[in-house]
Amino acid sequence: MTTDVIEVVNNLGWEYGVGRNSAIIYAPSQQEADKFLDEAVEQLEKAATRLQGKIKIAWQGCRRPYTISGSTEH
Repeated sequence: MTTDVIEVVNNLGWEYGVGRNSAIIYAPSQQEADKFLDEAVEQLEKAATRLQGKIKIAWQGCRRPYTISGSTEH
C-alpha cells in the first residue's frame, strides 16, 4: 500500500496487513468500509496498481470483502 493509504488507515485506528502482492484493511463495520471506499477509491486503486495486486477491505462478520484491483494499463 502507499504511504497515504497507510496513513489514513492508521489515523482511523484500523488494522491492516500487507503481503507480497496484496493488502487487507480491517474496518470496524460494513458501514465504515462503505464510507472509506467511497472516499478513498482512487487512492486504493493507485495503491493496488503499485502493489501489482489487490487490496481487500473486510469487517467483522464479513463473508465477501470488497476487493480493489490495480489498473493493468501502461
